[in-house]
Amino acid sequence: MTIPVPLYRLPEAMACFNSASLITLPYGAHVKVHTVDPILEDGRLRIRNARDSALRNGAANPNVTLIWQSPYPHGWSLVVEGQAWANGPDLMIEYESGILHRPQYHNDGPQWMWQDGECPVQ
Repeated sequence: MTIPVPLYRLPEAMACFNSASLITLPYGAHVKVHTVDPILEDGRLRIRNARDSALRNGAANPNVTLIWQSPYPHGWSLVVEGQAWANGPDLMIEYESGILHRPQYHNDGPQWMWQDGECPVQ
């Protein structure tokens, strides 16, 4: 089950979650996973004081994924994909796409409703 998250909805969606997992992939190596607390600034995500390996991996392969796991059993996870680059000690991510996702068999979990009352088909 998937609900698209357009950029204008991203701040609202992010506010429902805690820390995210940043997934980077250098060329020819295994993925690296870091726990991060991204902030949204001017339509871009910023990870302050990113680990050196995240900065290196973002330079080698800018395709990154952020995953916020649901704080509730059978709830929705937020998945964001984008293009990363280093900005000093920070990792910047240009938003490409975002979804709320959970498997069909978790449909007994909480329903998703946007603050404006819109309830996407679930």
